[in-house]
Amino acid sequence: MTSLLPHGLSEVLNWNIQKRCPRDCVDGPTFSDGDQAPRFRAGNCSAEELEPFTGVLSGFVANCEADLLVGWRSMPISPNNPFKGRQHPGELIILCVRLYLRYPLSDEHVAELVAELGVEVDASCIWRWVQAYAPELNKRCRPHLKPVNKSYRIGETYIKVKGEEKYLYRALDSTGQTIDFLLTAKRDMLAAKRFLRKAIDASGNAMPRVMNVDKNPAYPAAVEALKAEGAISRRVALHQCKYLNNVIEQDHRAVKTRVWLAKGYGSFHAAWRTLQGIETVHMIRKGRVKWLAKGDAVGQALFIDWLFGLAA
Repeated sequence: MTSLLPHGLSEVLNWNIQKRCPRDCVDGPTFSDGDQAPRFRAGNCSAEELEPFTGVLSGFVANCEADLLVGWRSMPISPNNPFKGRQHPGELIILCVRLYLRYPLSDEHVAELVAELGVEVDASCIWRWVQAYAPELNKRCRPHLKPVNKSYRIGETYIKVKGEEKYLYRALDSTGQTIDFLLTAKRDMLAAKRFLRKAIDASGNAMPRVMNVDKNPAYPAAVEALKAEGAISRRVALHQCKYLNNVIEQDHRAVKTRVWLAKGYGSFHAAWRTLQGIETVHMIRKGRVKWLAKGDAVGQALFIDWLFGLAA
């Protein structure tokens, strides 16, 4: 986007930076009239509030719940220096992110914990760090995961986003190790097909021998479509047996406990970014990382630091 900020819009952006929105805050310097406009979306602005800026904000999406302009993308994270441009040291950032993703704590709780260490960090700042580094943690952890077995247990649970139910598809193997996960807007055949393809194509995941699912009628249609496309073998069996999925129904609790504190998310993208981190830390805790024991809490914390180049 190459248009310039019109007179008055810079005040709106700067006001939102100072207000420190607890969701998808603008993360970066303040702006002046005439600066080049960054990529912004109107995630929580009403149509009336956006009307004066339709020329600049064309193509952006309007919600009708709050009055904040929020950043679409946070500061880019480089592979070699993931904390470049950040005000706080990387050790503090990853500590806050890990505490938020691992334990049933809100961003306010994490801010209070680090305040006991003598460091003042605003809760909204921790939320922005989670939004930036949770997907990065998921990406960096993937190459270090152990293979799973060929018995898939597949199910879904709902997540509240702006008061509406969205669906988190999850797959575990028979030992309880997480295979993959995906947040979708709908619970239909296309969503199930997309998730199954993602789980099978992921590195370290073997072609399933059997897939155990619930009574959702979308799964048989999705499996047949994947077989017709050659994405999975014709010999893959599909079982719709409720008791075989007890392992995944119990595992939903770990994610739901963390999500419950958020009381719903303000946008689909914020929910997906956060869930990537929650699921990744959950995988690490369950012992899916190579050479890292299930109950080794210290080793798991050091592993996350090592992923971001912080370990000694």
